[in-house]
Amino acid sequence: MMLIFNNLVEQNRQSTPSPANASFGELLNRQFVAVAAAMVPEEQGMRVQIAGTVALQPDVPPEVRAWFDLPAVDPTTWTRVPAEAAITIMGYDASILWPMLKEGSVRPEALAQVRETVGLDLEADLVGADGPLAGDFAWAILPPLPNQPVSQGLPAGQLLILGRGATETQAAAVQAAMESRGATFGPGEVEGVAVHTQAGTGLSGYAISYGFDGDTLLFGSSPDAIGQAVAARRDQRSLGLTENFQALLAALPGDSSLIIYLNDEPLTRLFKANMTEEAYQKNAEYALLETFESVGIGLRFTPERMDGVMLFFVPE
Repeated sequence: MMLIFNNLVEQNRQSTPSPANASFGELLNRQFVAVAAAMVPEEQGMRVQIAGTVALQPDVPPEVRAWFDLPAVDPTTWTRVPAEAAITIMGYDASILWPMLKEGSVRPEALAQVRETVGLDLEADLVGADGPLAGDFAWAILPPLPNQPVSQGLPAGQLLILGRGATETQAAAVQAAMESRGATFGPGEVEGVAVHTQAGTGLSGYAISYGFDGDTLLFGSSPDAIGQAVAARRDQRSLGLTENFQALLAALPGDSSLIIYLNDEPLTRLFKANMTEEAYQKNAEYALLETFESVGIGLRFTPERMDGVMLFFVPE
C-alpha cells in the first residue's frame, strides 16, 4: 500500500491566484484543507481510496459552493446507459458540474462547430439551471458506428444524454432554440419510443433526436444513439450490469455525488476516430490507458469533507 498526503492550505497559499483570476478548478481546490490517497493493489487491479478535509472559504462563489451540497446519485437506476459507452458521467444538476467538466475535458472549438453545423448550443440549451438536466442525469459518449459519416471539424462519436424528471416543455424549449438557429425537426419512432429528429444533417454524422421513455428524457446525437439506450435496458446490456461496474458499485462511498467511468476498448476506438494513428501512438497517456480494461471513479462531497474511490481494472 502507498499513502499520499497533500497539504492544500500551504500549496494554495503559495501558488493559487486571486479569486478574480482563478479558474473554476483552482477555486474548487481552494476549499480543501488536505487530501490523502491510499493506493492498494487488488486482484482485479488497483484501488485508490481518497479522503479530503473541506473548509469552505468566506468568499467561495455560489457555483463552487454548490458542489458541496450535491445530492446523492443512484447509478443502479441508469439502465439505459449502453455497456459500449466509452465515457460515462452520472450526477445531479448539470449546471453545477458543467463548469468543471468544460474546463477539464471539452474543447471550445468542438462546441462551436456543433453549434454552427447542427444548431445545438450544448451549454445554453441543455445544461442551464432551468434546463432538462437540472435533476438526475447521465451523460455517455460512445465511439462512432461503423457506417456513421464523419464531418471534418465535428467530433466523431455518439452523444447520449439522459435526464430524469425532465419535462416536455423543457425538451420543446431545446428544440425551439435549435430551430431559431435554422434546425428543422420531424416526428419518428425508435425502438417503440416516439422521437423528434433533426432533418437535413445526417451527412454530418449528427441528427439530433429526443424523446421520452417513461419519466426519462432520451437525447441523442442521432436516432441510433437513442435506439442503443432503449435496447440496453430492454436486452439487459447496460453498463450497470457489467462485472467491472458492479465492482465499482460495491466500492463506492455511500451517497456518491459524482460517478465517472472510462471503458478502455470503446474509448480507444473513440480516440482513434478523432486523430491520426501517428498522433495516437505519440501520446503516452493513451498507451497507459490501454493497460487498463476500465477505470471507475466515485466521489462524495459535503461541506466538511470529500470521500472517494478510484478503481483501475486490468484485463484478466
